[in-house]
Amino acid sequence: MMTGIDALPAWADSPATWAFALLFIFAMSVLYGVVSGRLVPRKTVDSNLAEREQTLIKLEASWDARLAEAVTREQGWRDAYNTTEAARDVLAGQLTELLVLARTTDAVLRALPLPRDRSET
Repeated sequence: MMTGIDALPAWADSPATWAFALLFIFAMSVLYGVVSGRLVPRKTVDSNLAEREQTLIKLEASWDARLAEAVTREQGWRDAYNTTEAARDVLAGQLTELLVLARTTDAVLRALPLPRDRSET
């Protein structure tokens, strides 16, 4: 049975591994100290969390209002598009009627006899 440094795995020989492990332990200790209220008073942490929660609630309300405004604006644009398309359909119908009337008028005018020259009479 090996004892001492020979008992460690090969990856544990690196000083970087030990430095990372110590840094991780230190970071976890600081985090535990903050959460438990030993490094920063619990009242400060709780007030910051409550303030953050209020900020999130205001942000969510603002986001909901902007979203409702965007939906209303989009519906307005859709209504305007539908109105424009209806007007375009009416315009196309009127144009068709005018073209038919123009063809009819042209046919009637071509059917009339040509006027005689008054100087011949």
